[in-house]
Amino acid sequence: MKLDPKFEVKDNQLYTIAGEKVEFKFIDVNDIESQKADEKNAFYCIVVDQKTIEPETECYNEEYLAKLRDYLKEMEETGCYGALHVIPEAATEACDTPETESYVACVKHATRRVKDCENLCGVYLCDKFAKDGDAAKIALLIDELNVKHKQYVYFAGNEVLVKAKKAGEEYSGKIVAL
Repeated sequence: MKLDPKFEVKDNQLYTIAGEKVEFKFIDVNDIESQKADEKNAFYCIVVDQKTIEPETECYNEEYLAKLRDYLKEMEETGCYGALHVIPEAATEACDTPETESYVACVKHATRRVKDCENLCGVYLCDKFAKDGDAAKIALLIDELNVKHKQYVYFAGNEVLVKAKKAGEEYSGKIVAL
């Protein structure tokens, strides 16, 4: 399923596809079962530990992912937008470690399970993942997600954005600086 993009990034700022600059501040959601996301046009950052999605290596919590999809669909009905922020279980410095591969696979799997949620506008590049390694880790994650989710934009703090610039404009140009 291919979704049309709702947003684009220009000069590391968020714009609608129509070209209007979007001023927003994320509202963190740490518990999709108890926190409502119903403020129209608000942006919610859904924060979840990798262990919640992937309790064991390559074993995904499909029950949680179904609840995440339902949550995003409810947000969609009320006109809210979301970004997925998966916090890695372990930080690694290298791109080709099992921990990095597991994290990328986890985020990729989660986004596949919510692929029909039009209001999921992208992924927050976690400081713990991106800050501890080289720019290749950021490029790897974006490349993997772009296969099925070209409509995504990415969100990151300035430290991660600086690191992404080392990977090239094709990566840093997709990141909204927070």
